[in-house]
Amino acid sequence: MKNIFKQPINIVLIIIVAFILGYGISFIGENTFQAGWDAANQRLAETNFIPIMSEDIEITSVNGSIQEIENNKLTLKIQALEPLADSKLDIRIIEINDETIFYKLIVKSSEQFEKEFQEFEKTVEKEDFVGDIPYPEPFTKEEITFDDIKVGQRVFVEAGKDIKDLSQFEVVEVIIR
Repeated sequence: MKNIFKQPINIVLIIIVAFILGYGISFIGENTFQAGWDAANQRLAETNFIPIMSEDIEITSVNGSIQEIENNKLTLKIQALEPLADSKLDIRIIEINDETIFYKLIVKSSEQFEKEFQEFEKTVEKEDFVGDIPYPEPFTKEEITFDDIKVGQRVFVEAGKDIKDLSQFEVVEVIIR
């Protein structure tokens, strides 16, 4: 009895036939990748394991770490906005213009914050208090310049428009944390 696998021509023919069969089978049925992707998204949303953003939610700001500074652009590595988001959007190019404002957050002393909080409580506990006053923040914003920005710093950027699916956009505000 002959072994068909010992002849090189038979091996090549078997490989070609297997390839053609595999290629042909891939066209049978629905798009299984998309079906799997949709099922994974739905499962994550149903279990609330990790919240999935609705398509209609507008994202106007992101935060991340500065990877590169070149001319008037910052390359920012952000944490994905949702677990199954396009990984290409983990890197965002932030465009700086003449109207962009830069801030650095300065942490207040615990004594200063406590004093502001006590004043806040006194104001809202008054019987005749009507209105809306801001809750005291544990930091102050100090205006800085673009030259104060350094690679490796964590920043928060505000674009003032929906940037959920944009890899490059202009910002109105950059805040160093």
